[in-house]
Amino acid sequence: MSEPFFGKSEDDSRSVPSPEIPEAPPGLAEITIRTMASDIESISESGGGLPQSKKLETPSRLIEKAAEEKTTAEPQKETELFTSGNEAVVPLEMPPESPEKPHVARWIIGGIFVAVVLFIVGYYIIPLIFPPKPITKEITPKTTPSSILVPEALALHHSFLRVSADETFTLSLQTTSTTQTTSTTSAPQSYNQELASLLKQSRATSTFFEIIVQDALSQPLGWAQFLTLMNLSAIKSEFWNKNFVPDFTAYVYKDKNGFWPGYIVQLKNNIMPLLLQSDIAKLESDPAILRNFFMGSLGEPVGEFKDAQVSGQPIRTLQFSTLGANFSYGWFFNKYLIISTSIEGVRQAVQRL
Repeated sequence: MSEPFFGKSEDDSRSVPSPEIPEAPPGLAEITIRTMASDIESISESGGGLPQSKKLETPSRLIEKAAEEKTTAEPQKETELFTSGNEAVVPLEMPPESPEKPHVARWIIGGIFVAVVLFIVGYYIIPLIFPPKPITKEITPKTTPSSILVPEALALHHSFLRVSADETFTLSLQTTSTTQTTSTTSAPQSYNQELASLLKQSRATSTFFEIIVQDALSQPLGWAQFLTLMNLSAIKSEFWNKNFVPDFTAYVYKDKNGFWPGYIVQLKNNIMPLLLQSDIAKLESDPAILRNFFMGSLGEPVGEFKDAQVSGQPIRTLQFSTLGANFSYGWFFNKYLIISTSIEGVRQAVQRL
């Protein structure tokens, strides 16, 4: 009898041995199999609850975990931009932080220091090195008729002589600084008479005298005023007032031939003698007027003006017939003009300047 297609005989079931579970090949990872026994053991170890399986990590997984921990420890260099909704998260690079500028404070302090230094230099030092020039106003003297003296009176007389004269006399004329009480024709005679009277009181050994000329109010006369009083109008008063200081020094030199008056006037600052030569030469225009510079009687001029020298400086001189009488004038030290009735009188005056 034939056997069924899917069936087995009893002989076959009895003769086939029970299969055995093969062991895992060496080197493979251990695989946990849950059995009833393992579940009961797990419950007893955990103190109750649902049975849990144990997770075993392979060596490759341990290496990956160590790499992740190292990456997490490094500082974050990017910042993620989170948006609302379901928009994607885009990492953005933050702009580099501006470096600190500690030098800004130094610039501020340096600027303040420079400003202070400039202020000190401009306000204190520069005015000391370059002092401002004083503002001066030149007063132009008013012209007046020749019958009235030019009013440029002196507050105080200062002698130009550095070496004092042997004697000093004060001569007061009967006139004031603004009006004239003596006529222009009698003034020179009056002056010479007063002068001769004073010189009679001098010592016999004295040879050089300084004369201080004053008006009736005991105020010193200016040079232009004196010339007008002495009727010496060859050069206008405006010229003297413009170029010369108002003060002057009158002197008298004495020798065996008599007394010889002389006068010293001083240029104003920044006036050059060379520019005034042609004007001063007008003194030579009328020898008759020059007689008023002399004391006593005077003879006629001999010849014309000639060049001469005193103390190495050129002068102009005119000789008269009276012995020892020589009208002379010249520039000295680029600031003094000396007018004298004697060449030796000029020399004696220069030695005392």
